[in-house]
Amino acid sequence: MAFRQTHRPADRPAANGTFWYGLDRSILHQSGRVLTGPPASEAFAELPPEELQSLLVDSLHWWMALPSQADDQPAAGADDAVLGACRALVRHRYGRWLSKVDAGRQLLRAGYQPVETIEQSIAARSG
Repeated sequence: MAFRQTHRPADRPAANGTFWYGLDRSILHQSGRVLTGPPASEAFAELPPEELQSLLVDSLHWWMALPSQADDQPAAGADDAVLGACRALVRHRYGRWLSKVDAGRQLLRAGYQPVETIEQSIAARSG
């Protein structure tokens, strides 16, 4: 991914998704590592549940809107779309952020379907 830096959602093109700021803030609240200053859980307040759920839905819509291939093959990034959905579901159901791959694995262990799609996405992400 090419480097990009913006400090406000309004500075980011809407096509790139403005929901990332809130999701990143929630992830930092849970798992941020401190280099200096207060703990990340104090520096980054958690979002209210309704707001976080809305951002998770926005992220799923964003993934689903990515252009598909003309030859009916999965779109570039389809594995990220599947695993992003896994991560959103794990956060919503279990209240904890996991990496995309770990979220896919957790859902497989819990019996979620479609197994083959999740497994293929994990394999693609893992190289």
